[in-house]
Amino acid sequence: ARCGGNLSSDLRLAGQYVFMYYARPTRARSFLTVALAADPLFQNITQKVELEPALGDEKVIEKFESYFIDGTLHVIYENQLASGHWGTGMRTYRIAD
Repeated sequence: ARCGGNLSSDLRLAGQYVFMYYARPTRARSFLTVALAADPLFQNITQKVELEPALGDEKVIEKFESYFIDGTLHVIYENQLASGHWGTGMRTYRIAD
């Protein structure tokens, strides 16, 4: 797994602190993964969720920054495409109750 980026104390999902990281359960698949914890140091992780796989021709997704605006979670990250080019990706998620 790779991580990096912000660990913002004001970013919460369902009242839990959020940490995003890149997980590769198999050589062929990688995911944006979220760990949730009740404490800001993540000493007691309550849940891990593979949120979404790499999209399109992305091969690597890492170094996540995230923030909420008007109830929408914005995730900005570094990606490497199948061509070998490195760039910046952005995803948005509407959070449902």
